Amino acid sequence: MPGNLIIRNSHFSYDRTDPESRRDRNVATEHWEGTLPFSLALWPAMFLERTQETGFWYEHVNYEYAALEMVLDGEIIYEQQDEKATVRAGEIYMIHPGRSLMRNAGNPHYWKIVLIFQGGMLGSLTENLKLEHCLKVSPRDPDSFEMLFRRIGNLLARRLPESAPEVFSLSMECFSRLAAEFHAGSEPVPPLSLKKLLALIDANLQEHLPVSLLASEIGMSAGGLNKLFRKHLHCSVHDYVIRKRMTLARQLVQEGHLSLKEIAGLLGFRDSLYFSAAFKKRFGCSPSVCRKHPLIVNRKS
Repeated sequence: MPGNLIIRNSHFSYDRTDPESRRDRNVATEHWEGTLPFSLALWPAMFLERTQETGFWYEHVNYEYAALEMVLDGEIIYEQQDEKATVRAGEIYMIHPGRSLMRNAGNPHYWKIVLIFQGGMLGSLTENLKLEHCLKVSPRDPDSFEMLFRRIGNLLARRLPESAPEVFSLSMECFSRLAAEFHAGSEPVPPLSLKKLLALIDANLQEHLPVSLLASEIGMSAGGLNKLFRKHLHCSVHDYVIRKRMTLARQLVQEGHLSLKEIAGLLGFRDSLYFSAAFKKRFGCSPSVCRKHPLIVNRKS
């Protein structure tokens, strides 16, 4: 494709685009880095609203985030993992992190809104909701999805720390509702009560939440809650909490912004020695080795 404009996001991820796509575009952008611990778990780092009046093509190579793109007018042609999809008004397209994507104009005009997500729980959330193969979704009530997207965008624009839990909750709602639409008529998704409970756990990984307390939140016994987890998540409540803590711990260790003592405290471990022992049991090496040699842990896990 001649005349490419290359925009590099990192050493491994970059974008290529048609220079013409820089013209006749109106862009509304809201961005908020968020607050801990929500921004580390699941966070809509950016809301975009765009219109385009000319033909274009755009390529993401090894995309770094997850994105939900909702077309409001016109159509866009997407190609991801050799699967092409024409997305029209009222439909949503999911871009998965780590994949490459080509986007073309289905016609000279389109109008869309986009939420771009990041966070350590993206992978497990996609897996738990069985969204690994989700690309295009045609919601039964697209207006409600548009309202949800815009509500998140408005909160990002205000950047109020006290609204961070609501942003996190609405982000969870985006993916759970997307899963419900994607699986409509096929395998049932986890019940809403379980999804709310997962959001509560993920937002309080630093706290010790007894199974009996979690069960009481949705009016169940501890045994009943463990059965519910095994049915939909294939693990016990305790195993789920440990897995989520360790996944987030690995991300924080590899990022290197916090000391090991700070990470241990953030995730609710009683001291750094106990944290190191739990980390080594899960990943086969200590946090200090993981920080120096992250690829070792990535291969083992």
